[in-house]
Amino acid sequence: MTIYKTPIPFARMAAFVAVVLLMSSAACSDDGAGENEADPDAGPVDDTGDEQVLEAKLGYTFETYHLPAGEEHVPCVQWTLNNEKPLYVNSVTMGNDGGFHHSNWYVVPEHHLDGDDGYFTCSDRGWSEQTAALMGTVLFAQSTQSLIETQQFPEGVVTKIPPNHMIVADLHFLNTTPEDMETQMRLELGLLHPKKVETIAAPFRLDYRDLDIPAQSQSRFRSQCDIAGEGAQFLPVGEDGTLEDVELYYVLPHYHDLGNYFDLRIYGGPDDGKSIFELEGFNAEANGQTFNPPIDLTGAKGLEFSCGFNNPRDEDVGWGIGDQEMCMMLGYTNAGGIFDASVGDGDNEVLGPDEDGIVKNTGPCDIFSAPASEGQSMPGQDELDGDLYVPDSGTDDDFQPAPDCFDIPDDAQPLLAEPTLTDIEEYIFEPSCSFSACHGAGGGAAGLSLVGDDLHDHLLNHQTVTPTQMELVEPGDASQSWLYEVMAHCEPQSDVGPVNHMPLNSPALLPPDHVAMVREWIDGGAQGD
Repeated sequence: MTIYKTPIPFARMAAFVAVVLLMSSAACSDDGAGENEADPDAGPVDDTGDEQVLEAKLGYTFETYHLPAGEEHVPCVQWTLNNEKPLYVNSVTMGNDGGFHHSNWYVVPEHHLDGDDGYFTCSDRGWSEQTAALMGTVLFAQSTQSLIETQQFPEGVVTKIPPNHMIVADLHFLNTTPEDMETQMRLELGLLHPKKVETIAAPFRLDYRDLDIPAQSQSRFRSQCDIAGEGAQFLPVGEDGTLEDVELYYVLPHYHDLGNYFDLRIYGGPDDGKSIFELEGFNAEANGQTFNPPIDLTGAKGLEFSCGFNNPRDEDVGWGIGDQEMCMMLGYTNAGGIFDASVGDGDNEVLGPDEDGIVKNTGPCDIFSAPASEGQSMPGQDELDGDLYVPDSGTDDDFQPAPDCFDIPDDAQPLLAEPTLTDIEEYIFEPSCSFSACHGAGGGAAGLSLVGDDLHDHLLNHQTVTPTQMELVEPGDASQSWLYEVMAHCEPQSDVGPVNHMPLNSPALLPPDHVAMVREWIDGGAQGD
């Protein structure tokens, strides 16, 4: 189904920017004796006696992108902030309407790329992720297929956007459906006043580049990265050759739909081998992890990471986009310098299958480090003394990164009249419940697979895990079918109360005309074609 396509021509940005200042009012409490106490969380007051604003939100909606059926595009996009002063970002929230397979977001000087805001062909402007990370910083990365995601740092920890910088992302669009798609992405930055800033976070990446995932098997790839060793000249290393005063704030693993496992461990030192993050399966949800309190890596040599894959295909899979795989992780520390740790091409060693038949692999981890860019410095005294700065880019009180959820109307018209089960699988199950969620081959969540030759039998005979009197599919009556209940209502009602709607990873339901196809198929007798 995947078609490699040249990205669409440049289109001018027709976006709006929303700035929403979040200002908490001073609160009082009665202790029972008639005395009022100041709210301990209230901000300081300025010379006028007004409470000073210490936090704000800056939101942006990118132009609608047209993605034809079955196509894959890899354009870039930029947003010029027009910020005359630094911005200190404690959180980033991303929401999109689908088709965004993955995206990486950077901060670079305004003069770095020559061109207007909007989508553009990355190579036309000489775009390079490595150059962007060195001259600016890494702002955010999106989990595979996620529709809503927040990268939240602990209190006082930020990424810094220096004055006169812009945000640039390289995007990976993928439309696995048989219909064209119109999609948008929204980005919201959570800003802190400089006086709340305690640490400027520095990004790093772990990457197992030399993947060779054998067909019809499960495999795992593991590497121990000696971050404090050779190549660590820009990182804080003690005389004993271990990391010194390094704290880990956030990690985000990345693999595609064949990935079924990720593990991150401390390498060396008193906590050698301790697992600090583990992820099983693929669900297209936001899978970043904030450590609060942070993980102290003092005394450790570095990090060990592992990726696992289940490849049911008849051909081997390597590293890459499209139908290939990846094994990498973005993280943030207070190390000051940035670093990249990678198992390069030709470095993988196949150890062979273990007692469970999982093919084990390992490879050496090469370390490259560099100092943070000059702009990644702590706030100056003039910033500390001033007000919270937010670029004057216009306001819109209605901005929100994720859409509201609305139940599917009973009279919603189906996209296809008299839809067959094949239509349901092609338009709904495969792209939204299997590829972009957790009901794929091999059982799926709750033992429910929504793809395969035995799909019809599986739908009519599956025992639901959720406590409900409904059958998963009641032929002739969609209103009494649990499948339709969880797809048509924002808060599906089980026997014990409301549960999550489906797709689980989406803030809103699928389009009404798609859900109506499921209703029509069930009401028409739920035939297997």
